[in-house]
Amino acid sequence: MYRNLVVALGGADDSSRVLAHATGLAKAAGARVRVLHVRAVDCVEPSTLGMAPSAPTLVREEQGVARELVDRAVAELVGAGVDAYGDVVEAMRAEVAVTVSAAAASGNADLIVVGAHQGGLLAALMGSTGERVARLSPIPVLLVP
Repeated sequence: MYRNLVVALGGADDSSRVLAHATGLAKAAGARVRVLHVRAVDCVEPSTLGMAPSAPTLVREEQGVARELVDRAVAELVGAGVDAYGDVVEAMRAEVAVTVSAAAASGNADLIVVGAHQGGLLAALMGSTGERVARLSPIPVLLVP
């Protein structure tokens, strides 16, 4: 039934639970997994007055952290016998759920696996990223608590 899964990882806090569910499901179904992390970016750059690193330095550091998160998840899936690959993409903070849904649709995913809980002001106002993905996506969504 499920041949192509998108596993959307929001960060280290929920990635282990989400990945555990996705691994079991992918193994049972013989599905291929695309691990996806959407780096939320803001249109306002941090101060470069010497009190904070320059914007390009911060972006490189954040990209490295995001890439490590995805690479670790892919390695764990592959180690469990799952065909997996991963991507890091960028989107405006308010567009993360739209980006996850669009990536899943363009990759012919059968299911999106995402964490149900993510905090912050945007989540308080609009619901978690996982909840927004579930509302927006025409593809079934598994929300992992």
